[in-house]
Amino acid sequence: MPTFPITYSVTIDFAPLDTWAKVDEVVTSVADDDADAGTEESIQARTDRRAARSQSKGAQALARKNTEILIAQGQAAVPGLTGQDKQDADDKVEALISQRKTILRTNRATSGTAVVLDDIDAALTTGDRSFYTQLLAALATHRATLTA
Repeated sequence: MPTFPITYSVTIDFAPLDTWAKVDEVVTSVADDDADAGTEESIQARTDRRAARSQSKGAQALARKNTEILIAQGQAAVPGLTGQDKQDADDKVEALISQRKTILRTNRATSGTAVVLDDIDAALTTGDRSFYTQLLAALATHRATLTA
């Protein structure tokens, strides 16, 4: 379990960050947090920004897949398809529905980044910029242990 101690007697478990993309998402969020550090609205701004980013990415992917499914269902319902063409069209619909399920699982799995970000939030008791510097360095070290 990869954990990285940070001077503030805090240990953050980076195990849920098992891909570069997840690490990069946390790095982006932490960099944004660092920019807001010390402002009165930093906690609310951080929370709002994270919620919007997460919802936006997941919702966009799901909307695109739903559109693809509707198009494929329309193509499968075209009258006059041969038996093989009908089967191919139905198979495409099934494959797209399976991909939609994967997107839904991925949206739930991104809670892994949410868990790490929650740990970071819990560790933030001050707007001390050195915390962010240490955290970004620890994230870079963790990212280097992963393959794409």
